[in-house]
Amino acid sequence: MKGRNGKVMVAIVLSALFASSMNITGTSASTMSHHNNDFELYIEGGIGLTIGAINYGNHTLQVNFTITVGIIRPPMSGEFYVPPGQGHELRIINPFSLPLPITVTLSAENESITRSGIVIFIFVIFFD
Repeated sequence: MKGRNGKVMVAIVLSALFASSMNITGTSASTMSHHNNDFELYIEGGIGLTIGAINYGNHTLQVNFTITVGIIRPPMSGEFYVPPGQGHELRIINPFSLPLPITVTLSAENESITRSGIVIFIFVIFFD
């Protein structure tokens, strides 16, 4: 029982350290966005993963995404649509116990952005 309490305490301390490195909104400073005249794509780390798009154009924007976590799991992919003059955001929080690599790709029309990092517990940390 004593060993289990020690592991729980280490997990709590690590979680507190990661949480204290995040700002008030729960996202780290690790934000990458791509902006052109018609739309903006962004990928954010921190507590969970946030991907999104803002459509400045006058037509509906189709956004495709692929998220790969670890080397064994198959990639998660999908799409969402953003109406003209609006934004859409997906926030994903999955608990993982081991540090795992993560790669996220977000694309719309002829533009795309990709970020790579690591997932530790519920925290997503990008290296770029």
